[in-house]
Amino acid sequence: VPATQEHSNQKTGQQIWECVRESLLFLFQNSKAACLMLWNAFVGAIATLFSFFMQAQLPLAGLPEGLLGPALFVIGLGGAAGAKLVPYCSNWKYRRISAVCISGVLLGSLSVLTGSPFVMCFGGFMTGFFDDFLQVRSDIVLNDMLPSAQRATLVSVSSFCFSIIMIFMSPLVGWIFSLL
Repeated sequence: VPATQEHSNQKTGQQIWECVRESLLFLFQNSKAACLMLWNAFVGAIATLFSFFMQAQLPLAGLPEGLLGPALFVIGLGGAAGAKLVPYCSNWKYRRISAVCISGVLLGSLSVLTGSPFVMCFGGFMTGFFDDFLQVRSDIVLNDMLPSAQRATLVSVSSFCFSIIMIFMSPLVGWIFSLL
């Protein structure tokens, strides 16, 4: 390996380490931002897992296979609607939005217990609506908290939190759905 390439690799490694160190330091010093990332990831994981498992449950509940695609499309519109309505609630406190959204996600997720494809689709729409509403609002709050030099890295850390929570929640939710 040429000396210039080795120096370049070492410099890149140092820059990556510095970025990780600064991000971790920021999160430890700003527990509010860290908690917001974890909370948003938790709510998002519930909604995402519900969506994954509901795709298998809809045909079992009697939805004709030919309608599964259109049903999932309509359910997906819930997320788009939730994201679109965020600006209309900009004066709401984050705690209020958070409480409404987790309630909506949980209520929508419970729709699978009805066994009715129509109610399940409506529940999926609700779940997507409230999850994406919370996601967009959380991103707005986080962007105001994060220093611009670290924003991209910390947004990636937020996504990483979602992945970690999904790893732990997936088997649990799979087990719950296997009981249905």
